[in-house]
Amino acid sequence: MAVIDRRVRMQTSPEALWARLTDHARMTEWLAADSVELLKEGEQSPGGVGAQRVVRAAGFGLVEDILHVVEGAELDYQLVSGVPGLESHLGQVRLTQHGDEVELHWHIELSFKTLHPSWFIGPLLVWRLAAGLDASLKTLKALVEAAD
Repeated sequence: MAVIDRRVRMQTSPEALWARLTDHARMTEWLAADSVELLKEGEQSPGGVGAQRVVRAAGFGLVEDILHVVEGAELDYQLVSGVPGLESHLGQVRLTQHGDEVELHWHIELSFKTLHPSWFIGPLLVWRLAAGLDASLKTLKALVEAAD
């Protein structure tokens, strides 16, 4: 299993960061993706538990299910299709207030089916995902800090 774990502190409010993180229509302003589309709205809110979205990036259409939401603080999602040979992918996003800063903690665990061709190139795919996340978080930080 591969793990990608990033923490970034931002000079913003949890509410402003949460609004930017969960606005599907504007995600491509900071996310390294060509498009993000909400396929199915969640049970309590459009991006809440039960929502399904497709993130199009690098030639893939990545379908994610939203599993857990604590409004303004926590979001868990699972990639359910879009990467051949992917066995599991769980992403967890957490926001924590630290004085006048908010820490965004993004944790991803993923694995590939053993002996599937993707298993052999898995380390390269994980590296690309991590690099894309790093670039996305840098852009997100700049956007939310400029808005405040």
